[in-house]
Amino acid sequence: TENVAERVKQMREKKFTLTAQHLHNTYIVGYDNIGKFIQEVSMAVDKSETCDDESYESSKLRLLIGASIVSDIRRAVKEQTGYTCSAGISHNKILAKLICGMNKPNKQTVIPIDSTKILFETLEVHKIKSMGGKIGEEVCKKLGIRLMCELLPFEEADLQQHFGARIGTFLYYIARGIDLE
Repeated sequence: TENVAERVKQMREKKFTLTAQHLHNTYIVGYDNIGKFIQEVSMAVDKSETCDDESYESSKLRLLIGASIVSDIRRAVKEQTGYTCSAGISHNKILAKLICGMNKPNKQTVIPIDSTKILFETLEVHKIKSMGGKIGEEVCKKLGIRLMCELLPFEEADLQQHFGARIGTFLYYIARGIDLE
């Protein structure tokens, strides 16, 4: 968080600029290319007074800066060890782990919150952490679903009624890309 805040400050002072070249091995779920995402985020930053709020534009900027920091870390790993690595950058751990392997090898993937729906249109329920075993099978069977996007129509109370308070709430939120851990 401190590193991201420092880079936001440097961007405002025109001491740091995000470029597609710096993030050349970065993919953004829901976007054709990194340059388009950088341009969209940069325009939003230029229009706003601050990026310290919890706005959607601020969230995308923080993800993009996080991608820049992760890119630097991956470059340092390569220089110091000779190994390459992939990474997932998201607003929560479950999504970051899901997307980490999407563009292997030696690449990183970012998922903005509004792109979760795109990912979940093809993601099977059993791919979600703790949904790979009997619980995932039970969810799919009871609800007659297979994909994460098929959970969206269900209300939290309905999911709690079928699977209990803890699992029902987890399913409700994770279907929307929210992890409460």
